[in-house]
Amino acid sequence: MAVRSTLRVLVVAALGLMLLGSGRIPHEVVPLWVDVSAAGLTVFAEDVPLRLILDEIGRVTGMRIRVDGADQENVTIAFEDVPVDEGLRRVLRAKNFFMVSAPRGGVGQAHVFRQGGTPPAEPRVAEAADAGDRQDPRGVSAIRSEAIANPSSRRRLRALERLAANADADAAIGAVVEILERESNPQLLARALDIAGQDPSTPVDVLVNLARRNPDAQVRIKALNHLSKRGASDARVRQTLEVLATDDAASEVRETARRLLGALTAP
Repeated sequence: MAVRSTLRVLVVAALGLMLLGSGRIPHEVVPLWVDVSAAGLTVFAEDVPLRLILDEIGRVTGMRIRVDGADQENVTIAFEDVPVDEGLRRVLRAKNFFMVSAPRGGVGQAHVFRQGGTPPAEPRVAEAADAGDRQDPRGVSAIRSEAIANPSSRRRLRALERLAANADADAAIGAVVEILERESNPQLLARALDIAGQDPSTPVDVLVNLARRNPDAQVRIKALNHLSKRGASDARVRQTLEVLATDDAASEVRETARRLLGALTAP
């Protein structure tokens, strides 16, 4: 057991040095650092109470994390850029818990039970999560303002994730569409496309504009993929695919457009 604990500390220390070197965490000594980006969740914790780690994960992701009882266990753990649900599983490892998906993807809520506690039926928890979203005191309008106007791309991403988790789906999608029209950060645009790209209320013209004019090739490809799912019935879809299949400056975009055009016209 002592050997395993020593190895864990060494691994965490090594990853901590890597994160320091990359600029991901401050150069002063910090026992706890939690960050979220389009690449995923990063956690560095050295002998920190579990509840504090969960509170910080909830703060940076916008996820509601409920912890039953007064768990005083200290945790040493480090990982970088993993999906939020996987990161939460790593932090909680042997704990009794479950997660509830947000309406627009990702994790909307997690519930950690005291040792020996029994989770309630999942539908009850899902309903509670929806009710919590509807009672969000900030509301979609305030989150939208932060997602659009905050000068920090990290904070805009957090606000975007809160929009994805909001139960007022129509208002949230409207706000995400506005982000698609205004945002310039490729990572945020890619996440916004994941949230709103397949929603039928997202205007086709917004996807067409991103596919044809965005300077980032990966954003153009993602917009094309979502656009192609609208089907051949909309002439704008076919026209955009035909133009980009021959005229786009990036070979990967041309190849994607040709592939999607072929699938669109296949019998």
